[in-house]
Amino acid sequence: NPGGMSPAPPTMADYADVARVLGEGMPSLDGLASFTESDVPVTLPQPRSLQAAFVSANYFDVLGVRAEIGRTFAPEEGGAASPVAIISRALWMREFGGNSSAVGRPIQVGGQIFDVIGVAQQGFAGPTQTVRGADLWLPIGFVNRVAMDDPFGQPGTRLIRYVGRMRDGTGIDRVQAELGVAAGRLGVARPLGVPGPAQLVASADASVERVRVEVSGLARSE
Repeated sequence: NPGGMSPAPPTMADYADVARVLGEGMPSLDGLASFTESDVPVTLPQPRSLQAAFVSANYFDVLGVRAEIGRTFAPEEGGAASPVAIISRALWMREFGGNSSAVGRPIQVGGQIFDVIGVAQQGFAGPTQTVRGADLWLPIGFVNRVAMDDPFGQPGTRLIRYVGRMRDGTGIDRVQAELGVAAGRLGVARPLGVPGPAQLVASADASVERVRVEVSGLARSE
């Protein structure tokens, strides 16, 4: 650290750039969606903390998940101009008694009013297989407005995950190769398995023909 200067921050890639480069550079995937997770303060009508997934508009389509009632996000509903929400079936049963009138109801999340547009199909809690699972899904454009946590200690910086459906006949080796090229284009390439920000990791679950691409240390632009 010569001259007392602070070390340069790790290379950061913009969320929009990553989405574009991965989308254009990974033809082995039939659709690519992005998401990140955080606790959020919700009033239903009593205030509480729930687990939210902030997702791109095509998230449910890529995963092949339908709404049990209502609908999933429309293509134009991934940004901060669309305050709409999808709730889990568990939350629907617990807070709304399974009543179909929940669709169209407003809920308050982090001081922002969202309209419930649908209930996710039974058993779906997200692709990360966390113990808790998601209680609701919001457009990814709202993450910096209502999310409670700041995992990297820098405003606007968080882990963004990508999930895609592999095309028929595609193997994980091809996905890994395409991912390596995309990482190089983004200037964030690191050897797989080496910890640190801006690492791209691909994994696959053959049973669902899905590959999850995790991109850590990425700054999300408004």
